[in-house]
Amino acid sequence: MMEIKVSVVDLDQDAPKIESISRMTQQLTYNAAWERDLIMRISKHLATIAAETSLIFGIFSRGQRSVTKEDFKYCALTRLRMTDVSEKEMDFFFNGNDYL
Repeated sequence: MMEIKVSVVDLDQDAPKIESISRMTQQLTYNAAWERDLIMRISKHLATIAAETSLIFGIFSRGQRSVTKEDFKYCALTRLRMTDVSEKEMDFFFNGNDYL
């Protein structure tokens, strides 16, 4: 079975989107550099939110003391529209990280 994704982009306007598509199509290898890159991409997006740092966790947890991996992923990808992070990368991160 093969899955093919086709996108039409303006090369002058959509450079971040092109980079994201490129990352999603590459074979993922879990290592410290990849993990750092993913965390930085998520962090850069969160840095644009106009809220106190101590309150940002509440975006994912809906005010609760903890958050599930699925809630975090849904919030990041759907509600916050982190287009430079793929669902595949999130799942890979959650499954490969020893602390999670």
